[in-house]
Amino acid sequence: MDPVGNTIGLSRFVLNSFNQIQLAREFESEFERYQLKLDLIQLRLSRWGEIVKLNNNNNIASKDLATPVDRGEGLENPAGDPTTGILLEIRDTVAKAQRDARKIKNGTSSDQLLDVDEYLPADLRGLHTRFKGLLSKWTSQTVKVVDGLKWAFYKRDHFDRFIADISSLTDNLEGLLPEGDRQKLWELSSDECKGINKPNLEELKDIAQDCDPIIENASGEALRNTRGGTNNVTQTHNIGNVLGFNNGNFNVNGTHHWGRN
Repeated sequence: MDPVGNTIGLSRFVLNSFNQIQLAREFESEFERYQLKLDLIQLRLSRWGEIVKLNNNNNIASKDLATPVDRGEGLENPAGDPTTGILLEIRDTVAKAQRDARKIKNGTSSDQLLDVDEYLPADLRGLHTRFKGLLSKWTSQTVKVVDGLKWAFYKRDHFDRFIADISSLTDNLEGLLPEGDRQKLWELSSDECKGINKPNLEELKDIAQDCDPIIENASGEALRNTRGGTNNVTQTHNIGNVLGFNNGNFNVNGTHHWGRN
C-alpha cells in the first residue's frame, strides 16, 4: 500500500480506537478533566489530518482500506515514510494501552465504567459537544465510526502515561509539516476557541497544557482578548485629582467635564 493509503488506514485505526475509550470509577472525582483530555488528543490528531488534506482525498478515502478493529495491525512502512512511521508508533502505543488495560481490569476490584452524560458537569458539556462536532466534521470521509470493542482506563497513572506518549508523538507529526501548514494549525485552533466563554476558556487552557500546546496557546490568546478592551476617556477643563481604575488600554483625549475637588 502507498504511504498515503497507509496514512488513511492508520488514522482510521487510531481515531476509532480513541472513540471506544471509556473511563472507570477511579476517574470519578475529576472526570471532566480526563474526558476533555481524551477529546483534545483526538481533536489534535484530526486537526493534523485536516491540514494534510486527508479528508479531501476522496479517491483514497473511498477505498476499502484497513478497518480500525481487525486490520490496523496489517499496515506497515516498507518505504520508510516518516509520517507513516510515526502513525505506526501511535498505533502500537494504542494497542499496548489496550492490552495493559485488560491486565489492569483483571486486577481491580471494580470495573464500573462512567457515563459521559452523567458525570460530565453541565457547564462543560458544551465543550465536549463542540469538540465532538469538529471531530465529526473533519473525519467524516477518512474515518468511518464503527462499533468496535470498547476499552477503558482503570488507573490514572496508566492514562497519564498514554496521553503523554500520544502527545509527544503528535508533536513529531506536527513537526514534519511545512511552516505554512503549522501556521494553519494555529488558525484552526483559534477558530476552535471562538465563541467559548471565559470560564470554559480557562478550563480549556488548563486542561490542554499537557496534551495540546497549540490550543493551550490559542485559548490563552482568546482569554487575553476577552480581558482586553479599550476605555476612552475624553477630558479637559479638569481641576484637582482624578481617581479611577482601568482594565485594558486607557486613552485620554477630547473634551469632557468631570467632577472637581
